[in-house]
Amino acid sequence: MKSSLKISVTALGLISAVLISAAASTAADKIAAVDYIVEETPVMAGQNEFFEELETDGFNGVTVLNDFEILEIEDEALRPTDNPQKPQSSTSSKAPTSSKKPQSSSAQSVQSTTSVPASSQGSSSKKPSSSQTGTSSSTTSSAPTTSQGAATGEVLTFKANGATHKLPVKEALKKVVSNELDGNFKFEAIKAQVVATHTYIKYYNDSGTIPSVGMKDYKVGGTIDKAVEEVYNEIMTYNGKAIYSPYFALSCGKTQASKEVWGGARAYLVSAESKYDYLADYYNLSKKTYTSSKIYNRYLVTKTISEATVSQKIKDKCGFTPSGDPSTWFKELSYTSGGYVNQISICGKSTTTGKNIRSWFSLRSADFDITYKNGNFTFTTRGYGHGVGMSQWGAHFYADKEGWNYRQILSHYYKGISFKTVS
Repeated sequence: MKSSLKISVTALGLISAVLISAAASTAADKIAAVDYIVEETPVMAGQNEFFEELETDGFNGVTVLNDFEILEIEDEALRPTDNPQKPQSSTSSKAPTSSKKPQSSSAQSVQSTTSVPASSQGSSSKKPSSSQTGTSSSTTSSAPTTSQGAATGEVLTFKANGATHKLPVKEALKKVVSNELDGNFKFEAIKAQVVATHTYIKYYNDSGTIPSVGMKDYKVGGTIDKAVEEVYNEIMTYNGKAIYSPYFALSCGKTQASKEVWGGARAYLVSAESKYDYLADYYNLSKKTYTSSKIYNRYLVTKTISEATVSQKIKDKCGFTPSGDPSTWFKELSYTSGGYVNQISICGKSTTTGKNIRSWFSLRSADFDITYKNGNFTFTTRGYGHGVGMSQWGAHFYADKEGWNYRQILSHYYKGISFKTVS
Protein backbone atom coordinates (compact mmCIF):
# COMPACT_ATOMS: atom_id res chain seq x y z
CA MET A 1 0.00 0.00 0.00
CA LYS A 2 1.27 3.44 -0.81
CA SER A 3 2.28 5.54 2.17
CA SER A 4 1.03 8.80 0.74
CA LEU A 5 -0.97 10.34 -2.06
CA LYS A 6 -0.92 13.68 -3.77
CA ILE A 7 -4.10 14.90 -5.42
CA SER A 8 -4.42 17.79 -7.81
CA VAL A 9 -7.71 19.13 -9.10
CA THR A 10 -7.88 21.94 -11.60
CA ALA A 11 -10.71 23.17 -13.79
CA LEU A 12 -10.79 25.26 -16.93
CA GLY A 13 -11.79 28.86 -16.21
CA LEU A 14 -11.18 28.58 -12.47
CA ILE A 15 -8.50 30.61 -10.75
CA SER A 16 -7.99 28.16 -7.95
CA ALA A 17 -6.46 24.73 -7.78
CA VAL A 18 -6.81 22.29 -4.95
CA LEU A 19 -3.72 20.45 -3.80
CA ILE A 20 -4.16 17.80 -1.20
CA SER A 21 -1.50 15.57 0.30
CA ALA A 22 -2.68 12.76 2.52
CA ALA A 23 -0.60 10.34 4.53
CA ALA A 24 -2.11 6.89 4.86
CA SER A 25 -2.60 5.99 8.51
CA THR A 26 -1.24 2.88 10.16
CA ALA A 27 -4.82 1.63 10.29
CA ALA A 28 -4.86 1.79 6.49
CA ASP A 29 -7.63 4.37 6.30
CA LYS A 30 -7.23 6.56 3.23
CA ILE A 31 -8.72 9.73 1.91
CA ALA A 32 -12.10 11.53 2.31
CA ALA A 33 -14.79 12.83 0.05
CA VAL A 34 -14.44 16.46 -0.73
CA ASP A 35 -17.26 17.68 -2.91
CA TYR A 36 -17.70 21.28 -3.94
CA ILE A 37 -19.55 23.19 -6.60
CA VAL A 38 -17.48 24.96 -9.23
CA GLU A 39 -18.46 27.72 -11.61
CA GLU A 40 -20.77 27.09 -14.57
CA THR A 41 -17.82 26.51 -16.87
CA PRO A 42 -17.22 23.63 -19.33
CA VAL A 43 -14.52 21.24 -18.19
CA MET A 44 -12.92 19.63 -21.20
CA ALA A 45 -10.82 16.51 -21.47
CA GLY A 46 -7.16 16.98 -20.69
CA GLN A 47 -7.85 20.08 -18.60
CA ASN A 48 -9.19 18.33 -15.54
CA GLU A 49 -7.21 15.98 -13.32
CA PHE A 50 -9.18 13.74 -11.03
CA PHE A 51 -8.10 12.08 -7.83
CA GLU A 52 -5.26 9.61 -8.13
CA GLU A 53 -7.28 6.52 -8.91
CA LEU A 54 -8.85 8.20 -11.92
CA GLU A 55 -6.90 8.67 -15.12
CA THR A 56 -7.29 10.94 -18.14
CA ASP A 57 -6.10 9.62 -21.46
CA GLY A 58 -7.21 12.25 -23.93
CA PHE A 59 -10.88 11.33 -23.82
CA ASN A 60 -13.03 13.25 -26.25
CA GLY A 61 -16.55 14.62 -26.15
CA VAL A 62 -16.52 15.35 -22.41
CA THR A 63 -18.50 18.32 -21.16
CA VAL A 64 -19.60 18.80 -17.56
CA LEU A 65 -21.45 21.99 -16.58
CA ASN A 66 -21.90 23.59 -13.14
CA ASP A 67 -20.65 20.41 -11.62
CA PHE A 68 -19.00 18.83 -8.64
CA GLU A 69 -15.35 17.94 -8.56
CA ILE A 70 -14.76 14.99 -6.29
CA LEU A 71 -11.83 13.99 -4.17
CA GLU A 72 -12.78 10.79 -2.45
CA ILE A 73 -11.80 9.06 0.69
CA GLU A 74 -11.39 5.45 -0.23
CA ASP A 75 -11.39 3.55 3.07
CA GLU A 76 -10.21 0.36 1.40
CA ALA A 77 -8.66 -1.47 4.33
CA LEU A 78 -10.75 -1.05 7.46
CA ARG A 79 -9.69 -1.46 11.07
CA PRO A 80 -9.58 -5.08 12.31
CA THR A 81 -12.53 -4.37 14.63
CA ASP A 82 -14.67 -3.51 11.62
CA ASN A 83 -14.85 -7.19 10.60
CA PRO A 84 -13.87 -6.81 6.91
CA GLN A 85 -15.92 -8.82 4.46
CA LYS A 86 -15.76 -9.30 0.75
CA PRO A 87 -18.82 -8.25 -1.29
CA GLN A 88 -20.87 -11.17 -2.52
CA SER A 89 -20.63 -11.87 -6.24
CA SER A 90 -23.56 -12.72 -8.41
CA THR A 91 -23.85 -14.43 -11.74
CA SER A 92 -26.97 -12.52 -12.70
CA SER A 93 -26.74 -11.23 -16.25
CA LYS A 94 -28.93 -8.19 -15.71
CA ALA A 95 -29.62 -5.63 -13.05
CA PRO A 96 -32.43 -6.06 -10.55
CA THR A 97 -35.44 -4.12 -11.76
CA SER A 98 -35.37 -1.77 -8.78
CA SER A 99 -31.70 -0.88 -9.09
CA LYS A 100 -31.92 1.17 -12.28
CA LYS A 101 -33.63 4.53 -12.44
CA PRO A 102 -35.91 5.47 -15.35
CA GLN A 103 -34.31 8.00 -17.65
CA SER A 104 -37.15 9.04 -19.91
CA SER A 105 -39.68 9.62 -17.15
CA SER A 106 -37.59 12.01 -15.07
CA ALA A 107 -38.95 15.12 -16.76
CA GLN A 108 -42.48 13.91 -16.24
CA SER A 109 -41.81 13.22 -12.58
CA VAL A 110 -40.41 16.66 -11.98
CA GLN A 111 -43.44 18.41 -13.45
CA SER A 112 -45.46 17.49 -10.39
CA THR A 113 -42.86 19.09 -8.13
CA THR A 114 -42.19 22.35 -9.91
CA SER A 115 -43.02 24.53 -6.92
CA VAL A 116 -40.51 24.69 -4.08
CA PRO A 117 -42.26 24.23 -0.72
CA ALA A 118 -41.90 27.19 1.59
CA SER A 119 -39.69 26.49 4.56
CA SER A 120 -39.81 28.15 7.94
CA GLN A 121 -36.43 26.75 8.92
CA GLY A 122 -33.49 28.99 8.36
CA SER A 123 -35.30 31.18 5.85
CA SER A 124 -33.64 34.36 7.04
CA SER A 125 -30.18 32.93 6.56
CA LYS A 126 -30.49 31.54 3.05
CA LYS A 127 -28.36 34.04 1.18
CA PRO A 128 -25.83 33.14 -1.51
CA SER A 129 -22.30 33.05 -0.16
CA SER A 130 -21.05 35.32 -2.93
CA SER A 131 -18.06 36.51 -0.96
CA GLN A 132 -16.59 33.05 -0.56
CA THR A 133 -13.36 32.47 -2.44
CA GLY A 134 -12.18 29.34 -4.19
CA THR A 135 -9.02 29.10 -2.10
CA SER A 136 -8.05 29.71 1.48
CA SER A 137 -6.46 33.00 2.38
CA SER A 138 -2.79 32.98 3.19
CA THR A 139 -3.55 33.31 6.89
CA THR A 140 -5.43 30.02 7.09
CA SER A 141 -2.42 27.80 6.54
CA SER A 142 -0.81 28.60 9.88
CA ALA A 143 -2.33 26.72 12.80
CA PRO A 144 -3.25 28.57 15.97
CA THR A 145 -1.35 27.80 19.14
CA THR A 146 -2.59 25.16 21.54
CA SER A 147 -3.60 27.80 24.07
CA GLN A 148 -5.77 29.54 21.48
CA GLY A 149 -7.53 26.30 20.65
CA ALA A 150 -8.09 25.44 24.30
CA ALA A 151 -9.69 28.83 24.93
CA THR A 152 -12.48 28.07 22.47
CA GLY A 153 -13.06 24.41 23.36
CA GLU A 154 -12.56 21.51 20.94
CA VAL A 155 -9.80 21.70 18.35
CA LEU A 156 -9.90 19.78 15.05
CA THR A 157 -6.79 18.76 13.15
CA PHE A 158 -6.84 18.11 9.42
CA LYS A 159 -4.83 18.52 6.23
CA ALA A 160 -5.96 20.93 3.53
CA ASN A 161 -4.35 22.99 0.78
CA GLY A 162 -0.93 21.45 1.35
CA ALA A 163 -0.71 22.17 5.08
CA THR A 164 -1.80 20.72 8.42
CA HIS A 165 -4.33 22.87 10.27
CA LYS A 166 -5.24 22.79 13.95
CA LEU A 167 -8.25 25.05 14.38
CA PRO A 168 -10.99 25.71 16.93
CA VAL A 169 -14.02 23.60 16.03
CA LYS A 170 -16.23 26.43 14.76
CA GLU A 171 -13.60 27.94 12.49
CA ALA A 172 -12.58 24.52 11.18
CA LEU A 173 -16.14 23.53 10.34
CA LYS A 174 -17.00 26.84 8.69
CA LYS A 175 -14.00 26.56 6.37
CA VAL A 176 -14.42 22.89 5.52
CA VAL A 177 -18.20 22.96 5.01
CA SER A 178 -17.85 26.09 2.84
CA ASN A 179 -15.72 23.96 0.54
CA GLU A 180 -18.39 21.26 0.49
CA LEU A 181 -21.70 22.98 -0.16
CA ASP A 182 -23.18 26.01 -1.83
CA GLY A 183 -24.80 28.31 0.74
CA ASN A 184 -28.07 28.02 -1.19
CA PHE A 185 -28.58 24.40 -0.15
CA LYS A 186 -31.49 23.94 2.27
CA PHE A 187 -30.50 25.04 5.75
CA GLU A 188 -31.19 21.65 7.36
CA ALA A 189 -29.06 19.93 4.72
CA ILE A 190 -26.19 22.30 5.51
CA LYS A 191 -26.57 21.51 9.21
CA ALA A 192 -26.45 17.80 8.34
CA GLN A 193 -23.20 18.43 6.46
CA VAL A 194 -21.77 20.30 9.47
CA VAL A 195 -22.42 17.32 11.75
CA ALA A 196 -21.15 14.81 9.19
CA THR A 197 -17.96 16.83 8.66
CA HIS A 198 -17.36 17.26 12.40
CA THR A 199 -17.90 13.55 12.98
CA TYR A 200 -15.65 12.62 10.09
CA ILE A 201 -12.69 14.67 11.29
CA LYS A 202 -13.20 13.61 14.90
CA TYR A 203 -13.29 9.95 13.89
CA TYR A 204 -9.76 10.31 12.58
CA ASN A 205 -8.49 12.55 15.36
CA ASP A 206 -9.78 10.16 18.02
CA SER A 207 -7.67 7.41 16.45
CA GLY A 208 -4.58 9.62 16.39
CA THR A 209 -4.66 10.28 12.64
CA ILE A 210 -5.26 13.35 10.48
CA PRO A 211 -7.78 13.30 7.60
CA SER A 212 -7.45 15.25 4.36
CA VAL A 213 -10.31 17.56 3.45
CA GLY A 214 -10.84 20.77 1.48
CA MET A 215 -11.29 24.23 2.95
CA LYS A 216 -11.94 27.80 1.86
CA ASP A 217 -12.98 31.11 3.35
CA TYR A 218 -16.56 31.53 4.48
CA LYS A 219 -19.01 34.40 4.53
CA VAL A 220 -19.44 35.81 8.03
CA GLY A 221 -23.16 35.84 8.77
CA GLY A 222 -23.92 33.63 5.78
CA THR A 223 -25.93 30.44 5.76
CA ILE A 224 -22.99 28.13 6.45
CA ASP A 225 -21.72 30.38 9.24
CA LYS A 226 -25.14 30.25 10.91
CA ALA A 227 -25.52 26.48 10.43
CA VAL A 228 -22.19 25.85 12.14
CA GLU A 229 -23.16 28.10 15.07
CA GLU A 230 -26.28 26.00 15.59
CA VAL A 231 -24.83 22.46 15.54
CA TYR A 232 -21.03 22.76 15.82
CA ASN A 233 -21.01 20.76 19.07
CA GLU A 234 -22.85 17.68 17.76
CA ILE A 235 -21.43 14.47 16.36
CA MET A 236 -22.82 11.07 15.39
CA THR A 237 -21.83 8.02 17.41
CA TYR A 238 -22.24 4.26 17.24
CA ASN A 239 -21.52 2.23 20.36
CA GLY A 240 -20.43 5.46 22.00
CA LYS A 241 -17.73 6.37 19.46
CA ALA A 242 -17.61 8.85 16.58
CA ILE A 243 -18.54 7.06 13.37
CA TYR A 244 -16.70 7.02 10.06
CA SER A 245 -19.06 9.33 8.15
CA PRO A 246 -18.17 9.54 4.44
CA TYR A 247 -20.31 11.69 2.19
CA PHE A 248 -20.47 12.39 -1.52
CA ALA A 249 -22.22 14.61 -4.04
CA LEU A 250 -25.04 12.65 -5.60
CA SER A 251 -26.34 9.08 -5.51
CA CYS A 252 -27.92 7.06 -8.30
CA GLY A 253 -31.12 6.75 -6.29
CA LYS A 254 -29.69 4.60 -3.51
CA THR A 255 -26.49 4.64 -1.50
CA GLN A 256 -24.14 1.69 -1.15
CA ALA A 257 -23.04 -0.40 1.80
CA SER A 258 -19.41 0.21 2.77
CA LYS A 259 -18.63 -3.49 2.40
CA GLU A 260 -19.56 -3.31 -1.30
CA VAL A 261 -17.13 -0.50 -2.03
CA TRP A 262 -14.24 -0.82 0.43
CA GLY A 263 -14.54 -4.44 1.54
CA GLY A 264 -15.41 -3.88 5.21
CA ALA A 265 -18.83 -3.98 6.85
CA ARG A 266 -20.02 -1.20 9.15
CA ALA A 267 -23.48 -1.58 10.62
CA TYR A 268 -24.34 2.07 10.10
CA LEU A 269 -23.08 2.25 6.49
CA VAL A 270 -25.63 0.19 4.58
CA SER A 271 -27.69 0.98 1.50
CA ALA A 272 -30.30 3.71 1.91
CA GLU A 273 -32.85 5.12 -0.50
CA SER A 274 -32.11 8.60 -1.87
CA LYS A 275 -35.10 8.91 -4.14
CA TYR A 276 -34.96 12.57 -5.16
CA ASP A 277 -31.37 12.77 -6.38
CA TYR A 278 -32.34 12.72 -10.06
CA LEU A 279 -33.96 16.13 -9.50
CA ALA A 280 -30.48 17.68 -9.41
CA ASP A 281 -30.70 17.89 -13.21
CA TYR A 282 -33.82 20.03 -12.89
CA TYR A 283 -33.06 22.18 -9.87
CA ASN A 284 -31.55 25.67 -9.98
CA LEU A 285 -29.81 26.36 -6.67
CA SER A 286 -29.51 30.10 -7.10
CA LYS A 287 -33.19 30.51 -8.00
CA LYS A 288 -34.41 27.69 -5.73
CA THR A 289 -36.83 26.47 -8.38
CA TYR A 290 -37.44 23.34 -10.45
CA THR A 291 -37.93 23.19 -14.19
CA SER A 292 -39.80 20.64 -16.27
CA SER A 293 -36.79 20.07 -18.53
CA LYS A 294 -33.19 19.22 -17.77
CA ILE A 295 -31.00 22.29 -17.24
CA TYR A 296 -27.82 20.85 -15.70
CA ASN A 297 -25.61 17.79 -16.13
CA ARG A 298 -25.46 16.72 -12.52
CA TYR A 299 -27.23 13.39 -12.17
CA LEU A 300 -27.31 11.85 -15.65
CA VAL A 301 -24.09 12.44 -17.60
CA THR A 302 -22.68 10.85 -20.76
CA LYS A 303 -19.04 10.53 -21.71
CA THR A 304 -17.76 9.46 -25.13
CA ILE A 305 -14.45 7.62 -25.47
CA SER A 306 -12.90 6.34 -28.70
CA GLU A 307 -12.66 2.62 -29.43
CA ALA A 308 -8.86 2.94 -29.69
CA THR A 309 -8.61 4.49 -26.21
CA VAL A 310 -10.85 1.83 -24.67
CA SER A 311 -8.91 -0.94 -26.42
CA GLN A 312 -5.59 0.38 -25.13
CA LYS A 313 -6.95 0.68 -21.60
CA ILE A 314 -8.18 -2.92 -21.64
CA LYS A 315 -4.78 -4.04 -22.87
CA ASP A 316 -3.01 -2.07 -20.14
CA LYS A 317 -5.26 -3.28 -17.34
CA CYS A 318 -6.21 -6.80 -18.41
CA GLY A 319 -3.17 -7.89 -20.41
CA PHE A 320 -4.88 -8.65 -23.71
CA THR A 321 -6.04 -6.77 -26.80
CA PRO A 322 -9.83 -6.97 -27.25
CA SER A 323 -11.17 -8.27 -30.55
CA GLY A 324 -14.50 -8.92 -32.21
CA ASP A 325 -17.60 -6.74 -32.10
CA PRO A 326 -16.85 -3.83 -29.68
CA SER A 327 -20.51 -3.73 -28.64
CA THR A 328 -19.93 -7.09 -26.91
CA TRP A 329 -16.71 -6.16 -25.06
CA PHE A 330 -18.50 -5.27 -21.81
CA LYS A 331 -21.21 -7.24 -20.03
CA GLU A 332 -22.52 -6.23 -16.61
CA LEU A 333 -22.83 -9.31 -14.43
CA SER A 334 -24.05 -8.14 -11.03
CA TYR A 335 -24.98 -5.04 -9.06
CA THR A 336 -24.61 -3.74 -5.53
CA SER A 337 -27.48 -3.15 -3.15
CA GLY A 338 -27.49 0.47 -4.33
CA GLY A 339 -27.75 -0.45 -8.03
CA TYR A 340 -24.13 0.33 -8.90
CA VAL A 341 -22.20 -2.08 -11.13
CA ASN A 342 -20.53 -4.75 -9.01
CA GLN A 343 -18.97 -7.25 -11.44
CA ILE A 344 -18.47 -6.73 -15.17
CA SER A 345 -17.07 -9.08 -17.81
CA ILE A 346 -14.56 -7.83 -20.38
CA CYS A 347 -14.59 -9.73 -23.67
CA GLY A 348 -15.53 -12.87 -21.77
CA LYS A 349 -11.86 -13.22 -20.79
CA SER A 350 -11.63 -11.15 -17.63
CA THR A 351 -13.89 -9.97 -14.85
CA THR A 352 -13.43 -6.75 -12.91
CA THR A 353 -15.46 -4.39 -10.74
CA GLY A 354 -17.58 -1.40 -11.61
CA LYS A 355 -15.33 0.57 -9.28
CA ASN A 356 -12.35 -0.30 -11.47
CA ILE A 357 -14.17 0.66 -14.67
CA ARG A 358 -15.01 3.98 -13.04
CA SER A 359 -11.35 4.48 -12.21
CA TRP A 360 -9.98 3.40 -15.59
CA PHE A 361 -12.23 5.72 -17.57
CA SER A 362 -12.59 8.58 -15.06
CA LEU A 363 -16.34 8.14 -14.71
CA ARG A 364 -18.47 10.05 -12.23
CA SER A 365 -19.86 6.95 -10.55
CA ALA A 366 -19.93 3.17 -10.77
CA ASP A 367 -23.58 3.20 -11.85
CA PHE A 368 -23.18 3.27 -15.60
CA ASP A 369 -24.42 1.89 -18.91
CA ILE A 370 -22.09 1.33 -21.87
CA THR A 371 -23.10 1.56 -25.53
CA TYR A 372 -21.06 1.45 -28.73
CA LYS A 373 -21.64 3.23 -32.03
CA ASN A 374 -19.53 4.43 -34.95
CA GLY A 375 -16.14 3.80 -33.37
CA ASN A 376 -16.96 5.29 -29.97
CA PHE A 377 -18.11 4.03 -26.59
CA THR A 378 -20.62 6.09 -24.63
CA PHE A 379 -20.65 5.72 -20.85
CA THR A 380 -23.83 7.03 -19.22
CA THR A 381 -23.47 7.51 -15.48
CA ARG A 382 -25.99 8.25 -12.76
CA GLY A 383 -24.94 10.16 -9.67
CA TYR A 384 -21.51 11.37 -8.63
CA GLY A 385 -19.19 9.83 -6.06
CA HIS A 386 -18.47 6.57 -4.29
CA GLY A 387 -22.07 6.31 -3.06
CA VAL A 388 -21.36 5.52 0.61
CA GLY A 389 -22.88 7.53 3.46
CA MET A 390 -24.75 10.79 2.92
CA SER A 391 -25.70 12.10 -0.50
CA GLN A 392 -25.33 15.88 -0.26
CA TRP A 393 -27.95 16.52 -2.93
CA GLY A 394 -30.13 13.85 -1.36
CA ALA A 395 -29.95 15.70 1.95
CA HIS A 396 -30.97 18.90 0.20
CA PHE A 397 -33.98 17.32 -1.45
CA TYR A 398 -35.19 15.51 1.68
CA ALA A 399 -35.10 18.85 3.50
CA ASP A 400 -36.85 20.55 0.60
CA LYS A 401 -39.41 17.95 -0.46
CA GLU A 402 -40.26 16.30 2.87
CA GLY A 403 -39.25 18.94 5.42
CA TRP A 404 -36.74 16.72 7.18
CA ASN A 405 -34.49 18.29 9.80
CA TYR A 406 -30.76 17.56 9.97
CA ARG A 407 -31.11 14.71 12.46
CA GLN A 408 -33.72 12.98 10.32
CA ILE A 409 -31.44 13.31 7.30
CA LEU A 410 -28.41 11.93 9.10
CA SER A 411 -30.34 9.07 10.73
CA HIS A 412 -31.59 8.10 7.27
CA TYR A 413 -28.14 7.86 5.69
CA TYR A 414 -26.24 6.55 8.73
CA LYS A 415 -28.35 3.78 10.25
CA GLY A 416 -28.72 3.24 13.99
CA ILE A 417 -26.55 6.16 15.04
CA SER A 418 -26.92 8.38 18.10
CA PHE A 419 -26.14 12.06 18.58
CA LYS A 420 -23.73 13.37 21.18
CA THR A 421 -22.72 16.82 22.39
CA VAL A 422 -18.92 17.10 22.54
CA SER A 423 -18.12 20.75 23.27
